[in-house]
Amino acid sequence: MTADTVLRDGLRRRLTSTAVPDDRALAHEAVLDDLGLVGLLVDARLGGGGGSLTDAVTVQEELGRGHAATSFLPNSMMAVTAATSAGSESGDEVAAAIAAGDTVGVVLPFWGRASAGARAGDMPSPNSVTGALLHDCRRSQKPVWLLRAARSAADLVLEGRLLTPQPEGESGNLHAAPTEVREIARGERAERAIARSLSVGRIGLAADLNGSKARALEITVEYGANRRAFGRHIGSYQAFRHSCAESWMRIQLDRALLRAAMTAWEDETADADALATAAAISSTESARAIGESAILLHGGIGFTWEHEVHWHLKRANEAIGYLNGAAQQWEALYTMINPTRDQPGAYADA
Repeated sequence: MTADTVLRDGLRRRLTSTAVPDDRALAHEAVLDDLGLVGLLVDARLGGGGGSLTDAVTVQEELGRGHAATSFLPNSMMAVTAATSAGSESGDEVAAAIAAGDTVGVVLPFWGRASAGARAGDMPSPNSVTGALLHDCRRSQKPVWLLRAARSAADLVLEGRLLTPQPEGESGNLHAAPTEVREIARGERAERAIARSLSVGRIGLAADLNGSKARALEITVEYGANRRAFGRHIGSYQAFRHSCAESWMRIQLDRALLRAAMTAWEDETADADALATAAAISSTESARAIGESAILLHGGIGFTWEHEVHWHLKRANEAIGYLNGAAQQWEALYTMINPTRDQPGAYADA
């Protein structure tokens, strides 16, 4: 039995789709703690699991399949990547704290002045993936390491600030702990840490949606094999079969694109950012199309709140918000492919 199979089976046994998800809390966060997955990408010398990107993608796919609400993507993938890619003692300390489960982390590539402090107004970010996902980390009710990009003179600085949530029952705002802003990385190291964090975030988002839409197709096929209409199983009708076949083909194409993005990210090739962006856009758009198709193929029951099929369409729509709109991502991808094109600023949702 491979490590990939162990991860999938372990998560699939813990994640069920028998109840309506509770959007008020990270309902499955305890699963990550119990299985020791929070620090999966953290080096073993720092108390982590020493896993690979392939392991993290496997976990994220299963989380998407089970419609799990966790902070794995912004915390265990993006924040850990930024901290470990910084190559500094401060970055290692942040990664170790995340692996221990003491804190969660989130990366905000916010363009401002360094050491200005972490204020509520800094948290919304025009950059992809990170802005909306801060809400997930905030709901964990753990202290949050806010890793923020800022300008200091001519250098880019990745700085960290520990924030604490308000007590339960109060507003969901975060307050700065009485600690100084810590420099995690500067210059080229900061550039690399931020770029790799954003790329791995898009890869994780693509993996999540690949798992979600695969589950949507799976339950649709099961429904077609059991539901009868006009004396036949509805899965025997050509329109039903062709729609499922098209969905299956889109899933396989997106998985192939995701594998290419993973390879480029691990090898740090020049097209790594472009492939990660393409994987995220493609997975998001196909997940929405497959979700809509699954609801229609279920007929009336597909439109009911009690059936799980609509969860997967909603997950795809949420992902569009995480990307700050598909149109902006297509624009960013076009800019990556055509670098000579004039742009009004670096990291403009790139």
